[in-house]
Amino acid sequence: MTAVIVPSAQPRTGPSSNRKTETVGEAPVASRPAGIRVELTPLARLAGPERATWDALFEAQQGVANPFCAPEWVEAWYETFTEAADRFVFTVHEGDQLIAVAPFFRSKVASRRVAIARRLQLVGAGQGGSLLELPQILAAPGREREALRETVPATLATDTGAHWVETSVTPAMAWFEGQWVKGTGQQVAFHRHQMSRACVIVPLDGSWLTTRSGLKRNVKESLRRAKNRIAKDGRSWAVREHAETLDGTVIDRFLALHRSRAQQEDSSSKHPDAFADEARRACLHRALPKLGAKGRARILELELGGEIVAAQLVLHAPGLSYIHSSGFLPDVWNLGPVTFLQGEAISAAADRGEQWINMSPGPHVAKLRWSEQVDVHHDFAYGAGGRSLRWRYAAFAAAQTQGEVNHAIELGAS
Repeated sequence: MTAVIVPSAQPRTGPSSNRKTETVGEAPVASRPAGIRVELTPLARLAGPERATWDALFEAQQGVANPFCAPEWVEAWYETFTEAADRFVFTVHEGDQLIAVAPFFRSKVASRRVAIARRLQLVGAGQGGSLLELPQILAAPGREREALRETVPATLATDTGAHWVETSVTPAMAWFEGQWVKGTGQQVAFHRHQMSRACVIVPLDGSWLTTRSGLKRNVKESLRRAKNRIAKDGRSWAVREHAETLDGTVIDRFLALHRSRAQQEDSSSKHPDAFADEARRACLHRALPKLGAKGRARILELELGGEIVAAQLVLHAPGLSYIHSSGFLPDVWNLGPVTFLQGEAISAAADRGEQWINMSPGPHVAKLRWSEQVDVHHDFAYGAGGRSLRWRYAAFAAAQTQGEVNHAIELGAS
C-alpha cells in the first residue's frame, strides 16, 4: 500500500476558503458548520453524567452494528491497557445532541526496542486487539462520514503528543478523504491505507426456520451432525445460557475451556489462546458482567452428564449477534461442540428478530461456508508535522509491511 505524503499547502485566502482555527473545549479545530463542535471529553464525564446519551448513541446503531462500541467495552479496555494521561476521547456534538464518540489512546512505536514515534489509535487496536476486534468511531445513523470528517482535523490540531493518528473507516463512512489533512500549515502531511478488516456476516431472515432453509447444504449438515452426535453420546445434555448471571465464575470457566481448546493437539482445530495474557483476562472480567447485565453479552455452555464441556462467547449490538471466541474439553472435540453452540446462538438471534450475525474478522473456509457476504472496515493513518514525520512513519510502515509478510508466511506453514 502506498503512503501519500505531500507538502502541506499554505492556508489559502479568499471567500471560498475562509477557514480559521478556533478552540472548542480543549481541542483547537478548524471552523465548521454552525452548531457542530468537537471537543476532548474526560472519560469520567462521558461514563458518568453523560452516560445515558452515550448508551443511546450505541443503541441507535443501524445496519451491521458494532458491539465493541459499547460503553462497557470502551471503559474496560481503557482501564486495562492505558494510563489516564494517554486517553483522548473526542466527542462530536450538534447543539446538545451527541453525534459521535471517538475513543483514542496514545501509544509508542518502537523499532528494535527504541521508541521512534507516538501515535493515536482507536480503543481496541494494538495489544488488546483480540478483545476489541473492530475499533471504530461510534456515530449517529446517517452522520458517520460527517463524524469522521470532523474528527480528523480535531485530532491533528490538538496537542496529544502523537506524531500521527490511526482510524477506521466503516462502510457507512465510504473512504478517507486526503483533503482532510491538507491546509494544516505543516511541512509534511500524509494519509495512508494501512489494512482492511473483513468480517463474514450472515443475514438473518425473520426466524431460524426461514434462515436455516437459506443456508448452504454443508452448514445444515454440520449442524444436524453435531446435534445428533451430542444426542447419541449417551450422557444427558443441556445448553446453559448466562447473561445476567455472567459472573466471574462463568468467565473463569470459559477461559479454562478456551485454553483447553488452544492446547488441543489435533492440527485441524488448533487455535491460539487469545487470553493467555493476564491483562486480557482482566479486561473480560471487567467488561462481561456489565455487558451481560445489559443484554450485550452472553456465554452459552454445553453441559454433558452434569459437566460443562464447551462454551461460546457471544456479543450483542442492536439487531446483531457477534460470534466471539469459544472453548471445549479435548474429549468432546469429535462431537462438534463449537458448531453446535454457534448454531444455538444463531438460531436464537434469528428468532429474536435480529438481522445479522457477525462471524468476526478473518474470512476463512469455516466462516465462508456460512455466508459469502463480508463487512469491511479500512484502517487509515494520517498526520501532519515537521520533516521528521516522514522518516518516522516510513520506518513504521516498512516494519508493518515486514510483519504482515512474516505473519502470512507463518499462516501458510501452519
